Amino acid sequence: SWSDHCRKVSFVSSVVVLFYCLFVKGLILDGKAGFYYTFQRMLSELLLSLDLVEHRLRKTIANIDYSPLSR
Repeated sequence: SWSDHCRKVSFVSSVVVLFYCLFVKGLILDGKAGFYYTFQRMLSELLLSLDLVEHRLRKTIANIDYSPLSR
């Protein structure tokens, strides 16, 4: 889906969620509660992005050949 594709691009999803919540859903008009909810959504997307980046790095490190004969 569109949201999954957006999450694959590291930190873009958190910025997209910020604008989506504030302007598309209209939470900017809800005041403090709208900003708090938007902050929570943005933070959760950021944590998910960090988890995906960590997973990719672990996968890359696992595929590196460290044997001395490979050099």
